[in-house]
Amino acid sequence: MTPTNQAPVYLDTETTGFSAATDRIVEIAVVDDSGAVLLDKLVNPERPIPEAVTTHVHGITDEMVSEQPTLGELLPRLRAVLAGRPLVIYNAGFDLKFLPAEVRDTPSEVHCCLKRFRMHIARHKLDLKSRNLAAAAELAGHRWEGAAHRALADTQATRTVWRWLDSQA
Repeated sequence: MTPTNQAPVYLDTETTGFSAATDRIVEIAVVDDSGAVLLDKLVNPERPIPEAVTTHVHGITDEMVSEQPTLGELLPRLRAVLAGRPLVIYNAGFDLKFLPAEVRDTPSEVHCCLKRFRMHIARHKLDLKSRNLAAAAELAGHRWEGAAHRALADTQATRTVWRWLDSQA
């Protein structure tokens, strides 16, 4: 459960790859606790998106992001959306690496939904082969609106899982 009195916001990113040292965000979404979309934007990574990522992960192409704002251009809006609020990210250890420090310091606190889901599984001795967002969302009864591995759809799934975990506490 989120320990503050303020309702959390939920964030997800899609990236050009898995290394924060060389890869960049290509999509970012934030929803509030009621599910309202606060930010849903493709991001120009200012570098090519590897074909393997486009084909096998999120489907976002260079053409889709070429005329979009850069992450730097989105920072004021992103900071305003997150300012002083608890933030929930499914795999916080992954997504946070891609965000600049001034964004990571904006929320009042950051929660990793994956870590909480793993604790729930262990506590209830559930036999799940996967701990990924799709498995967690299925267990939580999430109905997908949009494709998995797109930031908005994954953010909404994270919200469902987090709220379901609250109901299980």
